[in-house]
Amino acid sequence: MEKIRKIVKYENLSEEVLEAFNEKYPEGFKNIIFKVDAPKGAFYAFTFEHENVSYLVKVDVSIDNIFDEVEDDDDAIEGGEDTFIAAAEELEEEDDE
Repeated sequence: MEKIRKIVKYENLSEEVLEAFNEKYPEGFKNIIFKVDAPKGAFYAFTFEHENVSYLVKVDVSIDNIFDEVEDDDDAIEGGEDTFIAAAEELEEEDDE
C-alpha cells in the first residue's frame, strides 16, 4: 500500500502528528530542513512519516537567522558576498551531518 502524501504548514499539523514528531526529533527540525525550489517560489521544509502518511512540512524561515549561526568574526562581514555564501554552505553541510 502506497503512503498518502500531504503538504502542510508546520503550524497546521495535528496534535497527534506534532507529538510523534517531537518524540522522534526532540531537538526540532533544525537539522533536517531543506530548501524546496517550487514554480510558485522557494520555501523550506522537512519530511516526516507518520502512520500511513508521508508529510512535506513547510516551515517559515527568516534569512536573518543565518547570522545567529555565523561566527562573530570580521572576515564574515568584510569578506562580502563570497564569504556569506561560504558561511551558508558551511551551515548546510553541518545540517546534513
